[in-house]
Amino acid sequence: MFAGGGLIEFLNSPVGIAVLAVAALPVTVGVGYLLVRIGFRLVSVLVRPTRRVVGLFPEGPAGVVAVTTLLVTALVFGVAAPLPNRVGTLGDGGAGDTAGGFLETAFDERDGVVRAGDGTVSLSPTGYDRPEPDTAGDRLKDAWLRAGETPGGTPLPNGSVDRLDLYVTVVHGSNVEPLTDRDRRHLREIWATMPVRNPDGSTGIDIHIRSGGELDRSVTFGVGDGSDHTRYYTEERMGPRHCRYHLVVLGEPTDDVHGWGTTPGYSSFVTGVPLEEQRGTYTHRASVMTHELLHNVVGHIDDPSLPDGGAHTREGWLADDEYLSAATAAQLNETRFRGSGFYQREICGEDR
Repeated sequence: MFAGGGLIEFLNSPVGIAVLAVAALPVTVGVGYLLVRIGFRLVSVLVRPTRRVVGLFPEGPAGVVAVTTLLVTALVFGVAAPLPNRVGTLGDGGAGDTAGGFLETAFDERDGVVRAGDGTVSLSPTGYDRPEPDTAGDRLKDAWLRAGETPGGTPLPNGSVDRLDLYVTVVHGSNVEPLTDRDRRHLREIWATMPVRNPDGSTGIDIHIRSGGELDRSVTFGVGDGSDHTRYYTEERMGPRHCRYHLVVLGEPTDDVHGWGTTPGYSSFVTGVPLEEQRGTYTHRASVMTHELLHNVVGHIDDPSLPDGGAHTREGWLADDEYLSAATAAQLNETRFRGSGFYQREICGEDR
């Protein structure tokens, strides 16, 4: 589920940013020279109190160069220097970083949203609702599960107050096949056997999968091609299930990315193209869906030593293995299902 960054990865690295800054410096100085030369004269003539400051610099071109150099230095250190902190270390970064090296600002910068080459989209984990009482911690109110639906009409069939429930709608583009019965069976088995504790003393998560049917268009997704989770995760498409169900869109990757999930959030892209031969115990689509849905509900694991600031683990489903790692299980046992402040404010609304 990873893609190489190549030149793009280098240019998004701190070294690449520094190279670009140095390469652009002559142009910046040239433009700055002209602007400062004009401003230098205007300020010295029109604003009397600045004459003393202006007098500190030598007259003529030497003075203009001195002022230009100071301004360019301030620009580089004031604007460019914080960029590595925003981008992170492109693979070993903070909580807003993900693997692959291709980072692109998405949605709302206030939430530190970034996209990465492996298909994850990192969102702020703060500012989301957790209805109370919620015994299992799946962000579904106990009264809703007992009634089998929310007051707004969201159906919650076969849910349990004392077990974690994950409700998912799956749609597919016209260019790929829908989930098979085998995919569904494997998904239920994978999630039911996860070593996550429930209030009733059992372990596992009940995943409830419904088909949203075929979209009236082909679906492609890939690194940097403009794929946007909110394109499909809309109230018009989801109806009353909006912001209660997760959405998985099956499509055709445009590169070697097999999935693309919000971390945390409600939506994912997953490859709908079957492999020629099965790699492990489970179907490829069931494995990729599990990986992306875990991004949705776990977010970042609270261990900065893990890859990508905790977006991935060194083993288990959030790596390339067919089991839940101890780190992911511990996170789910502690924080249960997480939500996204971005989805809460920008997609779902404060009244959800």
